[in-house]
Formats: sequence, structure tokens, C-alpha cells
Amino acid sequence: MCLFFQGKIGGLMNPLHAEVPKRDGSGTIKERSFEKAEHLGYNVAIEAAKALRGPEAWKNENPLLAVAGKTLYAPMAGNFKYGIMLGLIHEGYYWGGYAKTEINALRVGDAVVTTAPGELYPEIVVGGIEVKPGRDFEVPAVEVPPVRMEKMRYARQAFTLGLANDEIGYILPKSQWDAEKPYVYEKDQYGEENSGGPEVGPAIHAGMLEMVRRINTTYQHHPVSR
Repeated sequence: MCLFFQGKIGGLMNPLHAEVPKRDGSGTIKERSFEKAEHLGYNVAIEAAKALRGPEAWKNENPLLAVAGKTLYAPMAGNFKYGIMLGLIHEGYYWGGYAKTEINALRVGDAVVTTAPGELYPEIVVGGIEVKPGRDFEVPAVEVPPVRMEKMRYARQAFTLGLANDEIGYILPKSQWDAEKPYVYEKDQYGEENSGGPEVGPAIHAGMLEMVRRINTTYQHHPVSR
């Protein structure tokens, strides 16, 4: 059995304007449609099967399980918070401007999984945060080190599950926040419009690192199998 999990899909990590090859090789599909989504799913499954049959595949034969999780109160700002306040997209709003959410980490043998309660910009996990001149907050990259770097200190494989148990909007690096004119990225950004605010990224990143480091303590007693 195979399961598909949503990953780090913030920053419009989608095939919205891309052409998707048809499964049978008879052409491509560019316009939004169920057919495009269907063939995209087929392509993902085919690539996953190739990876499992490829030379870099390995058996996860270490039976150890470890779980860490915490409740986190993310600071909310901007228009997105009103939907949370009204309970339309979330359980509610907490005094002081916070939304309650959660962060989890899981070790399955030699693999580590973390969860993100929204649409996470991938650079928070894999690195590459930008700090362009003229940004709204003249700060260095806040969400460092990348979460994946911490996960791969001991593990052989790392995963991130997005939209996991919650949806508090887009989660983006504070140094990339660009909601005020003149826009560094030339126009107003979709991520900022649908985010809980510039402090959400740092809060989620800190929570993910904390949970990964808690999981990493298990490797001191039960190291990976090579």
C-alpha cells in the first residue's frame, strides 16, 4: 500500500501554470482540470515507484519508534487572523493575538518525519532563505538552521508533512515578508495575503527544531543502521 502526503507546498509549490505530461505519453495538459490533476497523480506515483526500484533505495530495518509533540501558540496578524477569530478555518483565537496549533516529530527507524500545521515555504526546511534589500523587515534570515539539516544529523531520510492536523495559513520566512510597497518581489504576494503574519514562520521553525532535537536524543541510545 502507498500513501500520498502533502509536503512543503508554501510559496506556490504547485503545477498551476505548468504543462503536465499525460500518463500514456500522448501529449500534455496545461489548463486546470480534473484530468490534469489525475495525470499529475499518475506521474508522481510513477516517479515514486522508480525511486523505490532504484539504486539509492534502502530497507528501513530499524524497528525503533519515537514520537515528540507540543502545543504551540502562533502569533497572528493581518487579515487571515479574522477567519481564525471567527472559527471559520480554525478552532479559535487566544487572548493576546495567538492561534493554538501543534508541532510533531516522529522517528520511524532510520527516518525522521516532522509536521507543519499549514502551507510551509520549503526554504524553512531545506535552506535558501532570501534577504533582499528593501524587504519589510531588515533582519537576517531568522529560520536557521534549516530543519532538514537538523533532521539529517542522525537519520538516513527525512520527511515533512504539510497541512498536518491544522491550517493556519502560509508559513514563510520573516526576512522574505513583502507586504508593503514598494514590493521587493515586484507585486503583492499570495503567501502574505493568506498568512497569519510575519511571526508565524519563526514560531513554527523554532517548534519544529525543538521537536527534532528531542527526537535526536533517541539516536544516542539507538543509532541508525548502516
